[in-house]
Amino acid sequence: MLTTLVIPALNEAGIIGPLISRIPPETVDEVIVVDNGSTDGTAEAAGKAGARVVNEPRRGYGSACWAGVGASSPGAEIIVFLDGDGSQRPEELPLVLAPILADRADFVLGARRLSGRHPGHAALGTRLAHGLADAAREAGVALQVNAVGSVLTPFFTDKPVRDYASATSANTQHYATFFRGMLARGIYPPPSQFEAWFLSASHTAKDVDRTIAAARATMREI
Repeated sequence: MLTTLVIPALNEAGIIGPLISRIPPETVDEVIVVDNGSTDGTAEAAGKAGARVVNEPRRGYGSACWAGVGASSPGAEIIVFLDGDGSQRPEELPLVLAPILADRADFVLGARRLSGRHPGHAALGTRLAHGLADAAREAGVALQVNAVGSVLTPFFTDKPVRDYASATSANTQHYATFFRGMLARGIYPPPSQFEAWFLSASHTAKDVDRTIAAARATMREI
């Protein structure tokens, strides 16, 4: 069954490429990113990652979703939606699609959790990933932020990081400058470009905002 993935996006330039790269192979037949008026190069990043980009100037998640439906291939039998901010896991798309492909359901709604609200540390992880991406964009620094919930890694490159080769192509000198600048401002990120950042239940919104502020100042030194 021809399957189209629609990803509404607004100012997700640092997130959208890595997000697309995590879509399991052969899960969907086409990926459409609906740019909902971004000003940070989201469309370019999505296109570089292999998605077909559709522009929808009318702001709103519903407008973006509907534009993606309208842009789907005529033969599409299944349309699946994924948020563009990294708060959902593309790796779980096969689980969402399985009941439809098995003819056990016509409609499937995924949930981040089966009970309760979105975990606080995961929400802060999304906030930090966006803050780092915005800080780099404002400073004109190439950065990709790979993020899953409360775990993330910023890579100093303008290309999506999908594997060992693309990870090791990142600019480690830029990361070294970033690391030293963050230390000078009282923030202690991992010393290696290739280590992950983890947020825990002990971290607060104040901690994340302080980290973003330090990153914004440090990015201007790169």
